[in-house]
Amino acid sequence: MVLVTIGNAFIALTPDAALLGLVCLLIQQLLSDSSLTAFDVVAVSIRQATVDDRSLGRVGASFHALALAAMLLGTVVGGVVAEVVSVRAALVVGALGGPIAIAILWFSAIRRMREVPGGLRSPAAAVIAGEDVPLSE
Repeated sequence: MVLVTIGNAFIALTPDAALLGLVCLLIQQLLSDSSLTAFDVVAVSIRQATVDDRSLGRVGASFHALALAAMLLGTVVGGVVAEVVSVRAALVVGALGGPIAIAILWFSAIRRMREVPGGLRSPAAAVIAGEDVPLSE
């Protein structure tokens, strides 16, 4: 999330000069997109390892719905700030969301997690590991 935040700051700091602006946007894409993809893979993996298989669909859908709701709220707030103040100010406000996400992760239990809990194992993971899987539960 630190790299995502730094990358997103490059959007707000992008100057009007074409070549320098292009460099800032390329840096943003390289930092943010790759880091956010890695973050998403880890987050979904932890969710899959810790949530019971029967609830996994509902939990995943809930996370997805909440993420889309947050994006919608951010879009509305960003549009209002851009209209009232300026587009650059809206980009700065958007970039300030990164430190908030970092603080939430820093103070959460996730930071102290050293290994993914293995108590809940899906039948598919057991088959891949070569373990016997009962036909009914």
